[in-house]
This record gives sequence, C-alpha cells and structure tokens, in this order.
Amino acid sequence: MDKPEVSGDNKLVESSDIAAERSDRGDRSDVPAGCSHATQQEIVANFFHYINQKQIDVVSDIIANGFVTPDTPNHQGETPLIKAVTNNDAAMVRLLVSLGATIDGYGSYSQDSHHTKFQRTPLQVAATEGKLGIVKILRDLGADDSLVAPDGAMALRLAAENGHREVVEHLPTRRGGAWKRWKMTHEKQMRLIRRIMEKIGSVFKFLFWTVPKFLLWTVPKHIILTVPKAIFVTLPKEIWQRRHKVGPWCKRQITKFPGRMKKAAKLAGRGIKDAGKVIQKTPGKIWEIMKRIPGALWIIISWIGKGLGKVGTAAFNVLKRVASLLHTTIQAVVGFFRAITLHDIANGLRAIFRAIFIDFPKAAAYFITTFGKTSLKVLGTVLGSFGKGIFYSFALVFLLIRWLPTKIWEILVACGVSIGKGVEEILVWINPKRM
Repeated sequence: MDKPEVSGDNKLVESSDIAAERSDRGDRSDVPAGCSHATQQEIVANFFHYINQKQIDVVSDIIANGFVTPDTPNHQGETPLIKAVTNNDAAMVRLLVSLGATIDGYGSYSQDSHHTKFQRTPLQVAATEGKLGIVKILRDLGADDSLVAPDGAMALRLAAENGHREVVEHLPTRRGGAWKRWKMTHEKQMRLIRRIMEKIGSVFKFLFWTVPKFLLWTVPKHIILTVPKAIFVTLPKEIWQRRHKVGPWCKRQITKFPGRMKKAAKLAGRGIKDAGKVIQKTPGKIWEIMKRIPGALWIIISWIGKGLGKVGTAAFNVLKRVASLLHTTIQAVVGFFRAITLHDIANGLRAIFRAIFIDFPKAAAYFITTFGKTSLKVLGTVLGSFGKGIFYSFALVFLLIRWLPTKIWEILVACGVSIGKGVEEILVWINPKRM
C-alpha cells in the first residue's frame, strides 16, 4: 500500500504503514501521531502548536500519555497555562487546570513587543491583558490574586497600570509589592546613571588626564631619554666606528659647501619673489572675497525671506481659519432650523487649534532648524573650504558644550523617575485601585 503524502505544515502525520506497524508491535493506539518517534523538544513544540490551534482533544491525549506534563514550558519559558491565557482560550484553561496544571505557577511572559521577560502567574497575565473572562475563570478555579511577582507585580496593579478598569473593579483590594516595584525602577535608573557617569568620566579623563599626560609627560620623557642618548652616546659611537670615513666626508662637505650656498641664495631669492607675488595677489584675493559677500548676503536675505514667508503664511492661515469658523457659526445660527452644523463648528475649532499650535510653531521653527545650514552656505560662499572648516570646528565645540548638560539632564530625569515611582507607590498604598 502506498504511503499518503504528508504536508509540510503538520509534521506529526504518519503514514498508514507506520501506524499499522506500530499496531503490530502492540503500541498504544491513543498515542498522538508522531510522538513516539519525535524528540522531546519536537514534542514540546508540537504540544504548544496544538495549544495555539485550540485542539483540546490532542492536547489532552499528549498529556494523558505522559509525553509532557501540564506544566512543561516551551523554549521561551512560557507555561501551557500562560499560553492558553494569552490565546484567550477559556476551554483550554479549564482543561489544563483539570489535568493538574499549577494554577499559580510562574512562567516567562513578555508584553507586546517588549524584549524583557517577566515572571508572571496566569492570573497576572490575564490581568495585564485585560481578559476579564479569563480572570473570572481563574479565580473560580482557585487562582490567588494576592501573589507578588519577583519584580513586585500584582494582578491588581498590572490591570491598573494597563488601564483595564473592569478587571480592576472585579479584583479585590490588595496591598503589597510596593518596595519591590520601587526597587526595580530605582535599580534600573541607577544603572542608567552609572552608565552616564562612566561616559562623562571617560571624556573628562581623556581631556584632562590622557591628553595633558601625553603632552606634558610622555613626549618630554621620550625626548629626554632619547635625544641626549643619541647625541652623547649613539652619535659618538657611530663616529668612532666610522672614523676612517670622517676625513673623506669632511672633504666632500667642504667641496659641496659653495654649491649649497649658491642654492640657498637662489632659494632665498625665489622666496622673496614669491612673497612679492603674494603681496601683489593679496588685493585681488581680498577683492574676490568682497565679490562673494553679495552672494552670501543674498543667501541670508533668502533665508530670512523664506522664514518670514512661512510665518506670514501661517499667521494668514490662522486668520483665515478664524474667519471660516465665524462664517460657519453664522451660517449655523441662520440656518438653525434647516440644518444643524455643530460638527462643522467643531471642525473649524480643530482647524484653528492646528493652525495656532502646529502650523505656526513649525513656521517659526524654520529659523532655528535652518540656521546651521544657512551658516554653512554663507561661510562656504565667502571663504570656500576654509569657511566650511571654521563652521565644522565651531559645530564640534558646540556639540561638546551641549553634550555635558544633556547628560546631566538625563541624570536628573533618572532621579526624577525614581522619586516619582516612590510617590506613586505611596499613592497606590493609599488607594490600591488607583489607575
């Protein structure tokens, strides 16, 4: 008998020959197809695949035959019960609990696209995702809503922090985990502060220790240790070793001296001529720079003109929106009994707010955002590459000056987050259902 074709999506489907062969060996007939030949890792992967597919019978058979337990986690540390909760599968939740799954067992859970994994119970996961029906089922089955996760999370607080009011109202008032929650936030902010301080320290060490040490100690030390040795030790030694060549060398130098003096005189004369040419060309260079100034001024004027144009357009747009709103309001009043146009009035108000708080600030910000580009164009037009070099030098200095306050501000923000979390936990202790 020919073997049936096996699809790629379901690796557990076996041929009838294998099934018959297994039957001849006396294997159990209720074993899910493929489990007897698959590795444990493959069995677990397929087990969670069937949970995702909500195939209750297959999941029950795999557990009943002892291939996995109801608490066997997948490679990510997620338990079957947590997977059923995230799938919002009430029937699977009831089945797993009835088969012995630990209803308050912790497993890995990552909310949305967060890469950080937390240890959560099934009830805490259901509260996090706002699945009120699953929360009720788990509590009916005996789940403990007072458990505190290693990071201080509780079902009530997870529901409140994620804005699930119905779950918050359903769960009883609980206090606990405040210290752990604040400690987690505080340690995270302190790690951030330490990293910032290390960066600041490395920059200051380079500027005020490494560079001065190199200039004031390493370089002089090298000169002191090498130059005298070269003059008083190495050079005399070389001369003594080549003493038989000293006479001929002195003779050659004396012979070449007049030619060298003549060449030096020519070079001096050429330098004087070149200096004269430079002096002659200086007025021309100055004139060329002067001729470039109108172009630079035109760039500045164009920049100012474009900016004022944008601001003027935005201001005119505000006035136009106000006039449009007034016109719409008058039409609404005049034609009140014919048609209600309050929606048009609301649209007019939104247009005015957009023109005032979005379009106008964007137009005004044009000057700030384009100042650097305009400065680069002006310096490049007047001084060429030298002007661009000046611009980038000032830009680098500006970035260095701006960098330290930015890092200090990040430190202050981190401290504020830690303090704010402490205040929040105090308010939560006063009102555990605070959202």
